[in-house]
Amino acid sequence: MRFTVSEKQEIIHMVVRSEIGVNRTLREIGLNKSTFYNWYNAYTEKGVEGLLPNKRCVNRQWNNIPQEQKNLVVKLALDYSHLSSRELAYKITDEQQIFISESSVYRILKSRNLITAPAHIFLSAADEFTELKKDYPNGKTSEEFEKFGVTMEYINYKYNSAAFKKIAQKVLEGKYDGLLFAPIFNDESVLFLKEFKKKNIPIVLIDSNISEIEGLDYIGQDAYQSGYLAGKLISFGVKSDNTILIMKITREIETTSVYLQRINGFHSFFKENKELSNYKFSEISIKDSEYNTLSKEMFKDINSIFVPNSRVYIVAKFIKENNMKGIRVVGYDLLKNNLEYLNDGKIDFLINQKPEDQGYLGISHLYKKLVLKEEIEITNYIPLEIIVKENAGTFIK
Repeated sequence: MRFTVSEKQEIIHMVVRSEIGVNRTLREIGLNKSTFYNWYNAYTEKGVEGLLPNKRCVNRQWNNIPQEQKNLVVKLALDYSHLSSRELAYKITDEQQIFISESSVYRILKSRNLITAPAHIFLSAADEFTELKKDYPNGKTSEEFEKFGVTMEYINYKYNSAAFKKIAQKVLEGKYDGLLFAPIFNDESVLFLKEFKKKNIPIVLIDSNISEIEGLDYIGQDAYQSGYLAGKLISFGVKSDNTILIMKITREIETTSVYLQRINGFHSFFKENKELSNYKFSEISIKDSEYNTLSKEMFKDINSIFVPNSRVYIVAKFIKENNMKGIRVVGYDLLKNNLEYLNDGKIDFLINQKPEDQGYLGISHLYKKLVLKEEIEITNYIPLEIIVKENAGTFIK
């Protein structure tokens, strides 16, 4: 069976984003593995042009395309103004038998001032979101979208409210077409987003949703459900008479509501399962700089510990240094320290938020909205992924 360019591209994206793995996905769609990787490598290297039939594939720069073909692109773009660059490229390829890439169509139209290249901006401060520029999966995210005229600007800021406010003001004064944002300071983020929303520019939140503002798109985990899952993990295989410590370990200033949502979900699990009524709960809040304030007395008679963020390694370190046994520990995120203590048996479960996926999907979400003009679901929840010692090897680098 011969596949069209659009079918090949669709298959590549489907396989890459599949939750069941490449091999199983290829088996289910009946595609040979070597065929897929030939397509994938060609697409990564040359974009849509790499998916054209070999005998017709033309290796040329967009500005070397004959003038009559450029004129045809412009004419069709004016005649079919509702079509995106991708759809125009497919239409020209399929109907005119002229093989031209989506990126070439985009650049031709941009050179005639018929389209404005969207610029995405990404703000990040959370530990788990500091490496979103990594390859995904074999080509950098920025390079993948730059083929289609997208420019991305990454902005990080020091982990304090004053630094965020300063950067936020610069963003408000800048000229952008889309915003990808990982909130940390809830009140400050609400004020910033209210102002940014006045620009009528698409906004996508990742990691933490902000319910105070309507109409914002969100890609990330359902914080409440992830807390509910943590409760279930705590309950597995432990005696009914159990004392649980919820440890909130935060930075010097941190007001995101995601922790509260996780804790609410955690408590809900036990409330809904009446047979677990003998469980007792206590809470401790400390700053991550206050490690020296921890004492063995805090953990007296504690059977399980839930840390509703990525700083679970702080608890694990204390448990190891004090040779404490028989405490089940559940936390979040595949930070290097967390994985080391998981592998060492001091952490029992980690809930993976897939920050790279959130970043990639967030940029893809903006691309589809701004460039492809697609209607997209406002809320997209990332699947909850449980990491234990036995399957952690894949994530340890």
